[in-house]
Amino acid sequence: DAYLYYVDETTVTVTGDGTAILENDYMPVVPVITVTEETTLRWAVDGESFHKTISAGTWEIPELELRHGENTVSITSEGTTTFKYREGRL
Repeated sequence: DAYLYYVDETTVTVTGDGTAILENDYMPVVPVITVTEETTLRWAVDGESFHKTISAGTWEIPELELRHGENTVSITSEGTTTFKYREGRL
């Protein structure tokens, strides 16, 4: 019952271009993403690749579903990108 273990929110922040490694437990979760500048995100889920450009603000992208283990998101931005989620929590 992974959803019982995590009460603290996980926060991962990347400034500028880079890669975010988002660790997750067994239950899938969709992170809340906050960006300060227009940002392009690239990731893959179950062999399917995604590419999304978002403007400054706070977003939830249903396609960016974190699975068990390491989830990698490539970031192209001149600003700051922050991911917030509770591991193993729907």
